[in-house]
Amino acid sequence: HVGDSGIENLPQRTRKGAALMIYVILQRGKMVPSQRLIRELWSERRNENPENALKTMVSRLRATLNAISDGLGESIVSGQGSYRWVRREGVSVDVLDIIDILTALKKTSSDEERVQKTERLLKMYEGDLYLTGDILSGSAISNWLHNEYLNAVYRYVELLKENEAYNKICEVCKKAIRIDQ
Repeated sequence: HVGDSGIENLPQRTRKGAALMIYVILQRGKMVPSQRLIRELWSERRNENPENALKTMVSRLRATLNAISDGLGESIVSGQGSYRWVRREGVSVDVLDIIDILTALKKTSSDEERVQKTERLLKMYEGDLYLTGDILSGSAISNWLHNEYLNAVYRYVELLKENEAYNKICEVCKKAIRIDQ
C-alpha cells in the first residue's frame, strides 16, 4: 500500500515483474544477485540475453511503480550486479507486515495482544501469495505463510472458545474456509 492506495492489480499488469518485485521484497533489504533472479525468473526456458531482459524488466517495473506513486520505482535499488527492495516511507508491504504479525504472535503471551494481532492478520491475509507465478506458487515462503496463518486461526478459535464467542468463531472459520477450501 502507498498511503491509502493499494497496488493489488500490479500482478495482472506484469506477472514476471510482480514476481521479481515480491522476490526482492521477501529478501528484506538484502542484495539479490542478478544471476539468481535470472535463474528464478527464466527457469523454464533460456533467454538469449538474460541480463538485458532483467534490466529491461526492472526498468519497466520501476516505471509501473512510479505511475502508481511518484518515486515508488526507486524502491528497487540496483548495485554491483544485484537488486534489493528498500521500504520507502509511507509504503507498507502486506506480506512483510503479515510476516511481522506472525513472528510477533509467537512471542506474545497476553491474550489481549494475541486477539489484537490475530484480528489484524485475519484482515490482511488473503491466501496464496498473490499467485504471481513460478517463483512463488508452491514456494517455501508461500507454504510457510499459509501454515502459520492456519495455526494462528486455530489458536484464535481456542481463545474464542474460552470466551464463549461462538458467533465470532463462526465468522473466523467461514473466512478461513474461503481461503483454504
